[in-house]
Amino acid sequence: METGNVIDYRILGKRMKDARERLGKTQSEIADELNIIVSTYGKFERGSLKPNLERLIAICTILNISVQDTLRGAVRVEINMSNQSPTHDDEILMFKNLLNQCRKPETIRTMLTICAEIAMLENVR
Repeated sequence: METGNVIDYRILGKRMKDARERLGKTQSEIADELNIIVSTYGKFERGSLKPNLERLIAICTILNISVQDTLRGAVRVEINMSNQSPTHDDEILMFKNLLNQCRKPETIRTMLTICAEIAMLENVR
């Protein structure tokens, strides 16, 4: 996994592949439903291409799996111990800006799920 990634896309892709196979569908069938080329979908499953949040929601809907379950275990966090500042004003502002760009309720719920997973991981460490 590359440094700085919050999500291990290989785990995410494995979950997508497992769900697709449980449905008995091919990558081509899923790609057709998503209106993308099959090689793009294959890259999602291999974790070499990162689906944006809207695409991830669409994939999970087609595969009949929840985004939350798909992300469980794929979300990671690295705590930088050199940054002990109690406030992270720049990061909070960036997060608020990202959240303000979200329009669909499912996107906002998914962002909250990701944040909850990260918070849980931080509290475990």
